[in-house]
Amino acid sequence: MNYWSDVPPATKDYAAARDVIVRHTDDLVPTLSVRPRPQETLRGVVTGIDERNDLITLRLAEGASSDFRVQDGLVFNAVHDGDQVEITVEDISGAKTIVGVKKE
Repeated sequence: MNYWSDVPPATKDYAAARDVIVRHTDDLVPTLSVRPRPQETLRGVVTGIDERNDLITLRLAEGASSDFRVQDGLVFNAVHDGDQVEITVEDISGAKTIVGVKKE
């Protein structure tokens, strides 16, 4: 947590307060980093396509079936039942979500 004790009261000198806050913000922004979400690559066969609910079901290489959310609706145009695919998955808002697809 940062505490900026050098910011004058804005009610007394708005311009000075703004200038100090802008300087602190300019110093802080470069230190922030966006952490990429972890990705997972999986292989399997498409066994279900549910465009209405933005889901694709895959039978994974291990034999288990799993539902995945679709982030980009164009994925539905790229795959069909029975296609062998490699998908890239991220956890977005608590759901395993397809962010990339390659047909094999």
